[in-house]
Amino acid sequence: MAKDLPLLGDKGTPKFDKNKPEELLRFLDQLDDLFKKYRVKTDKEKKRVVCCYISPTTEAEWRAFSMFQKGTWKRFRKDLIMSYPEAVNLHRGSIDALDKICQKHSGNNQIKSHDSLGLMALVQTFRAEAGKLLQPPALLSNRDLVERFIGCLTTEFARPIGQKLDFKLDTTNVVKT
Repeated sequence: MAKDLPLLGDKGTPKFDKNKPEELLRFLDQLDDLFKKYRVKTDKEKKRVVCCYISPTTEAEWRAFSMFQKGTWKRFRKDLIMSYPEAVNLHRGSIDALDKICQKHSGNNQIKSHDSLGLMALVQTFRAEAGKLLQPPALLSNRDLVERFIGCLTTEFARPIGQKLDFKLDTTNVVKT
């Protein structure tokens, strides 16, 4: 194995905190970059190195995976990701995350037509989550997404948008107070 790998705590070293499982994908990507930079080639070496950058408790949990003992790094990495739903949801998207975005903009917090900053913030977060949910196999239809988005807007703001989209706006289902 390559020498001079950075030590845990050195500037720029990968870190994983099991209390922040949504950071797992970034951690694993940083490890893959480290493997390339320091020429860590074999699956056994890669699995040994990963243990240098996690807590002893997390190490014990990860070593218990059957793929840690006898599988490839690629297969272990895949199994590891699948064991952290937050990491999967961050990558794949989740209806729950989209609902939380919409919930922030419900009732008295709906976006008004003059609130361009609020609208842009909604568009940014909504687009990111919706884009993931539309990847095959899509978890929501475009219509579902439009209805959810329009539900984040006041009736006065939503009505002309719905008309522009040739979308019959049913305010009884969309506007939640």
